[in-house]
Amino acid sequence: MSSLRSSVSSKACDSCRKRKVKCDSQEPCANCRISRIDCLYTRIAKKRGPRRSRVETVDTPLPHDDATVTPVPATPPLHSGTPAAVGNTPQQSIAAWQTPSPAGWSVAPTDNDSLRAARAILDTLINALTTVLPGMRVIDMVNNCIDIYMQYTFPTAPFVHGGRLRHDALFFFATANSVPVFESANEGETIRLMRGFTLLASLCASMSSVMPDSLLAYGKLADRLFLKASRDMLKLYEDFDLEYPDSTSLAIRFLQSSALQHITGRKGAAFHVFGQGTLLAQSMHLYDEQAIARDDPVESKLLRLSFWAAYSSDKGGQVLGTRPTVLHELLLPTEISTSPYGDSFVPLLDPNNPRYAEPFEANILVGFHLMPRLWSSAARLLVSLKACEPMTRKADAYFDFVRIIDGLPSWLQVSNLLPAPGDTEANSFQKTCFWVQRCTLMMSFHCLRLVILQSCIEYSACGIMGLTDQPLAASMKKMEIIQEFLQTADDIPFVYHQIKGEPSVERIRHVGTILLEMIQNVDNEAIRARANMFFTRLLDLLAKLDSKASAELSR
Repeated sequence: MSSLRSSVSSKACDSCRKRKVKCDSQEPCANCRISRIDCLYTRIAKKRGPRRSRVETVDTPLPHDDATVTPVPATPPLHSGTPAAVGNTPQQSIAAWQTPSPAGWSVAPTDNDSLRAARAILDTLINALTTVLPGMRVIDMVNNCIDIYMQYTFPTAPFVHGGRLRHDALFFFATANSVPVFESANEGETIRLMRGFTLLASLCASMSSVMPDSLLAYGKLADRLFLKASRDMLKLYEDFDLEYPDSTSLAIRFLQSSALQHITGRKGAAFHVFGQGTLLAQSMHLYDEQAIARDDPVESKLLRLSFWAAYSSDKGGQVLGTRPTVLHELLLPTEISTSPYGDSFVPLLDPNNPRYAEPFEANILVGFHLMPRLWSSAARLLVSLKACEPMTRKADAYFDFVRIIDGLPSWLQVSNLLPAPGDTEANSFQKTCFWVQRCTLMMSFHCLRLVILQSCIEYSACGIMGLTDQPLAASMKKMEIIQEFLQTADDIPFVYHQIKGEPSVERIRHVGTILLEMIQNVDNEAIRARANMFFTRLLDLLAKLDSKASAELSR
């Protein structure tokens, strides 16, 4: 069996060894299952003889500058760039990305035991992947996950650097270095390598767990392997990471949260991991423009985008009532001064690649920043409805909310997203990216309109939506909004619902909850019959998405 336990110095797990109790050597062992703690086998046996090279099973030569990655069968060939064009070769130094060893850190997580454990995690992942997918190279799996991320997830989560991901993919999965990986004369570089591997494995875990079989046929065979590797590696340097976080610290937790939710269905655990990233954003004072500044402009941009991603999600939790708020303006010591864009444009994508030709990345960021605007505007409106403010001020807050969608840029309009006969491969790629953004925005917008209407009814403020406070008028308006929500869902290509995963399901579930309430409480037979019809359509959509939420709503 290919596992980390095969490399440990004895059969006892870390916890049993520490407590000096008998261990049954299972994964997890009985003691850890009873205690409900992580069961780890990280103690590595000291072997005699000369040190082996890093990975003997990965001996494929590096692609030349004009080489392309072989596409995976049944998976669209998304990768059009050459790995060598996005960074230095794996044999070269990556000093520009090194993490300096902070002063005052007396015990860096780079001791021999940690380095051996890190190598074991990498080797175990490679061996496990080649076992479950013997006909594929690991480097191809990883590059396909990066390709899919850049096309379907980057538009709403642009907190990774494409070139660095490609570089690390080559370094970890397509080379047989004579120097053992993770070992470096520079402790900061060792930490950077650990972080780089964790980010890459987290991204692959997220993509493998979220993407449908039509995009990633082998995803469900690899998702748990990538997730375990990313979480195991993070544990090796987690204390350091919490003390000296960087942009990867946030991105890793966001991606691990996504993978956890889709692999295990444990929403509470996923929110906890995501919450760690949000708390790090707060502790790093990323709400303050001055705290964003770094010597590396790319790192500054990644921190900026990570903050706005965390802020948008946090506002979503506040509005829908799904989790506590961390980045609420009232909880922060100062006002949010972080600019969405910064003083200068720093590319995260290679503008020489036709897919990313200007102004693609700039347009992507415009669409991305509409999401925090939408959620924060809705949150301000809900606060205004609860407060004793003049009706005119509440109406102004509502108009600010609806104007966000009224002012969608041209590249997010449906007429510019439909396939056209003259579309190049680059045009099709870009339209897909913008479709993802439009899907996210419109589904969220209609869901938020329902939330706002519910609050208007509760606080007798239906006038801001042009309604009377009569229950029948409010019920009819709910039906109108729900119909628009369902029509939007039908108009969007189904694959975009699939790739959004649980966030999309959360919106659908919220609308379904409102429909259930209407079915149970509305006296008007016609409205109740229409609510039943809409509810059936929602359940059909959830069933197609294979979501656990459908069973919850059916109860």
